[in-house]
Amino acid sequence: MCCNFQQAAGGVKNGEYIAQLFIDNILPSLDPHRQGVVDAIFFDGASNVQLAGEMIKVQYPRMTVLKGAEHVMNLFFMDCATKIPFIAALVRMYCKSLYPFMGSGGRHKVYSIFMEHSRSWNGGHAIGFTKACGLRFAGFFIALLRLLCN
Repeated sequence: MCCNFQQAAGGVKNGEYIAQLFIDNILPSLDPHRQGVVDAIFFDGASNVQLAGEMIKVQYPRMTVLKGAEHVMNLFFMDCATKIPFIAALVRMYCKSLYPFMGSGGRHKVYSIFMEHSRSWNGGHAIGFTKACGLRFAGFFIALLRLLCN
């Protein structure tokens, strides 16, 4: 699915705008005949998104809108990345040794050699390291996966 979403007037992404994106673009592609195929939507806890969920429930009365589920999953992955000793050691090694040398470009020569080899192994596309972030959903694990892909 490819949609060209524009920001609402004045760059505002209020509840009405977000609800309309779902109603006009996303839900019809998932349930084109409105047969109730989509019965749950997961949203984050932002107030404008919660409002959008309530507006969607008006047009789709059987829809269940769940809020904050990704936050719970993020907390789970954060606990795994910081409290399981083996994984915590990998995360520390990545954040303190690998990323500063080869991911941020701070060591230009090492970084450029790495990017050259990355392009040769990935069909001309440079796949660099991702900065590990605990605030992003499973950010530490995404960064470690990118490490394995390189």
